[in-house]
Amino acid sequence: MTRFNATAYTRYYTANPCLDQLLTLSKFNRLRAFVDNMKVLGLTMQDMEDDVVSRFNLPSPTVQKTKSQALPGSLCPTTTQRSIQHHPWLDCFPFPRMRDNLLTVV
Repeated sequence: MTRFNATAYTRYYTANPCLDQLLTLSKFNRLRAFVDNMKVLGLTMQDMEDDVVSRFNLPSPTVQKTKSQALPGSLCPTTTQRSIQHHPWLDCFPFPRMRDNLLTVV
């Protein structure tokens, strides 16, 4: 990703964009947004292991606040997230209704 980032920036800076990179850039931006949401939620890579349960679904859920700030509204846990056991990766989606829909389908 670092190499792609450097290449894309160089092409942008030299006004020589490559349309073939658009799809890769889109994937890169989604991954970067997902990782940023993980950081906001206080999640680590260990929290993404297969057998981990979301902290929002624990008996006494605790939301770690980063720098004494509350979570953004789009990442706040929903009632469904608190009531249905799930993996933390689902908490990283910034669309509460989508998270609820995914949980009810599972």
